[in-house]
Amino acid sequence: MEALLGGMVFLFLIGIAVYVILLVAVVKSAKQKGRSSGLWFFLSIFFTPVFCLFILKCIGMTDEKRRELVVEEEKMRLKINAELQGIQIEDSKTIEEEEVLAKEEREEREKKKEKGAGSIITDILIILVVIEFVIIISVFYRCWGFLW
Repeated sequence: MEALLGGMVFLFLIGIAVYVILLVAVVKSAKQKGRSSGLWFFLSIFFTPVFCLFILKCIGMTDEKRRELVVEEEKMRLKINAELQGIQIEDSKTIEEEEVLAKEEREEREKKKEKGAGSIITDILIILVVIEFVIIISVFYRCWGFLW
């Protein structure tokens, strides 16, 4: 009997460890996609982390995060081009980099004016749609489940 209880405790601890690892994966995925990591953490506790990872994969990156990646890629491209041409670039910005950054800052200011509160509102709306979907599915299951 004690061996059975010990095995159940061991499985329970493994389950908790896997759940915590999945919660960390949700938080990291949300950060990588420019989403609110705290909001997605609580959502994954309310639902399941696997479901939240799936939703994060479906909705993708925010526009701001995508823009940051484009700027980083442009900086790397400029640096590689300069090295290929034999020009040594230090940490100081080149004229092209400054132009790209100025353009990106202008676009970002315009986006913020248009967008308002940003990705947190988008995340909240997505969460509400998901909750609504789960409620609808559960109602249909309760209504029609007794027939199956």
